[in-house]
Amino acid sequence: MTSTFEAVRKACSPHLWSRGIELVRAEAVIGERAEPDEVAVRVATRGGMIARSVRLFLDDAQWECTCGAAICEHAAAAVIALKRAHDEGRDLPTPSHGTGTIAYRFLRGAGGLAIERGVRVGDAFHPFEATLAALSSGRVPAPPFTARQADLTAELALSTHRRGPVPRAIVEKLLRALAGCEDVALDGVPARTSPATVGARVAVEDQGDGFRVVLEDDPEISEVFKNGIARCGDTLRPSIEPKLTGRELHEFGEGRHFAPSAWNELVTEVLPALRGRVAVDVRTTRLPAIERIPPRIAIETRREGASLHVLAVLVYGDPPQARVDGGKLVHLQGSLPLRDERAEQREVRHLSARLGLAPGVAAVVSGKDAVVLVAKLSAFEGELQGEGREAFELAGPLRPTVSIGDGGEVDVSFATPPAGGRAARKADPGAVLAAFRAGESLVALNGGGYAPLPVDWLSRFGARIADLLAARDESGAVSKAMLPDVARLCDDLDQPRPPVLAGLAALLSGFE
Repeated sequence: MTSTFEAVRKACSPHLWSRGIELVRAEAVIGERAEPDEVAVRVATRGGMIARSVRLFLDDAQWECTCGAAICEHAAAAVIALKRAHDEGRDLPTPSHGTGTIAYRFLRGAGGLAIERGVRVGDAFHPFEATLAALSSGRVPAPPFTARQADLTAELALSTHRRGPVPRAIVEKLLRALAGCEDVALDGVPARTSPATVGARVAVEDQGDGFRVVLEDDPEISEVFKNGIARCGDTLRPSIEPKLTGRELHEFGEGRHFAPSAWNELVTEVLPALRGRVAVDVRTTRLPAIERIPPRIAIETRREGASLHVLAVLVYGDPPQARVDGGKLVHLQGSLPLRDERAEQREVRHLSARLGLAPGVAAVVSGKDAVVLVAKLSAFEGELQGEGREAFELAGPLRPTVSIGDGGEVDVSFATPPAGGRAARKADPGAVLAAFRAGESLVALNGGGYAPLPVDWLSRFGARIADLLAARDESGAVSKAMLPDVARLCDDLDQPRPPVLAGLAALLSGFE
């Protein structure tokens, strides 16, 4: 103690030391706590309006004061009063008369909680409605008291309010100020205050394969008063009303289910719209996070007999995290993409212009239409999945080959030229002739794919080839009546006539 006393005295100017002595004589020093290495006292000034807290660190001969000065009259008064108390055999300095503190009492009423201030001396409570300045100046009779900074802050929060229920407009400010005050009670029971607001909240919880959003009271609330104060156990906190529309109050009051198809609406629209108007308590770990990624087109194909089935899907992510189905975003996996409808429209327009398709609408095509679509798909900048496209790929034009046997046997074949390391592919002659007669420009190849018909060649020889093929017997030979036609075909094709036609030379040349 002595070293601390001497350290403070040495640091003080004569004026500060004299002010400290005056404060001690005025019994402004009130002991609060004494420990072997530390002592805490209050030094009341201005008639008790301001009470500075001084801590003396006895082992280190150091001190600090809430006034913020390195050395002050408050520290001087503290060590002088403490030395006097020790000389008199007391641990802490105490004034000869009782010095009160400011106390706050909340009372229940029809309009909510009312507050009453008073000076508490021991067990006695002396209520007052005047300002602390009026009490400290003596204009209003009151026991001696010391006020802390928190008491001054509380008076500023109360402003002109003196009696009756606390106005809702100052509730949060007052409870914030009273959080720093030690003597607060509700109906005579010690209480605390906090500026943290409470009220109804929206809870998001698991429900089946989706989520349930429901409006509920905060379970911490024990009681709510009309003027916007809630009791949460022994703590008084501001109560706020949810800023929801009548429809939202009804909808979420009963609880609303969001299926997986509505997760995008929940995460990107509903919850952001609720936050800021009501507390949101997310109790599920399944609620997907939001991620900003662009949409894209994914196309699936499969073969169904002689037709090609094509389905374009508008998706987000690779692999897909969500798809657009019926105008709604359906979550598939991972984080939930933040929907970009403008980008979606661009992808849809691109799909329509390039392929003539629409997302979610299956196209079933065959023949020439399938070949054209597969060619477009090959040039499309997008994801292609599935099989069956190879059955409708366009090969090179067919080349006809006519073989005439020695006995007049007729054989015709149609094949594409080898290309890209791939062997020639053949088409059935009957299918070629049938496609030509039907006015088609393409014919299916054996083993898959299509090829353009040799239209010019078929225009010259197709009818005769068809007749000769129809007139063949099981060995491939045509009837003798058709041999002149075979001879003329050989001539037109610049092929030598077979030996069997030698006996018909006279008939074929100049016969009338």
